[in-house]
Amino acid sequence: MFKPYHLATAFSLLAAPLAAQGFEGAYLDFQYQIYNDGEGFTIDQAEAIAHASYGISPNFGVQITLGHAQDVASSDPGLEFRSTNLIALHTYYDIAPTTRVAALVAYDTYNDGDYLYALEAVHIAGDLRIEGRVGRFDSAFEPATLVDLMLSYSATPALDLRAALHNVNYDDGLGFYTVASLGLSYNVTQKIALYADYGFMTNNFGDPDSYNGSLISAGVTIALGGPRNPMMFSYSPYY
Repeated sequence: MFKPYHLATAFSLLAAPLAAQGFEGAYLDFQYQIYNDGEGFTIDQAEAIAHASYGISPNFGVQITLGHAQDVASSDPGLEFRSTNLIALHTYYDIAPTTRVAALVAYDTYNDGDYLYALEAVHIAGDLRIEGRVGRFDSAFEPATLVDLMLSYSATPALDLRAALHNVNYDDGLGFYTVASLGLSYNVTQKIALYADYGFMTNNFGDPDSYNGSLISAGVTIALGGPRNPMMFSYSPYY
């Protein structure tokens, strides 16, 4: 089972030997989320994600993502807390200095094991960064289609404005899960950034009615080796 301190140790050790071999960048992302379904049910989750990218040729390379998420609190005292682990491989190609596309294959332990097969892209246009992803969850319990869109705009050298749309549509009329969020990121240094997002959430279980609530997130990203590379992907599977 991955733990936050395991991720930090492993990626700190990984960054040094790869530095002379096309190492492109690595960063850690620690996040705390509060989910509120709008009907009185809440659940808190702590999450740690680690990303490392390695260039095989001038335009081609791979990014590895490891993650762990853990339920830590809930309004339901009888709820069984669970954890989710992630491993993902992004095989990328830079079609331009500011545009990267990739094929993503990921596995997480949600629902006793889900695979994701996706296409994703990052594009940087001046102060605007765009990241998008479309994919399919191969799951014995909840097969679904995933669509992600994340935007960030550098309003000042220290302050970034953030927006995102995250949507999962389940097969066979079993409903959907959507979060549209707005947030801010503050660059403490070139390597450390603090962020917070407020998400407007809709959760539908295939019924006419939907639960409308919120997903509040706060966290920190820490780059390893050098400043964070904006071309790296930020995939997180937890929904």
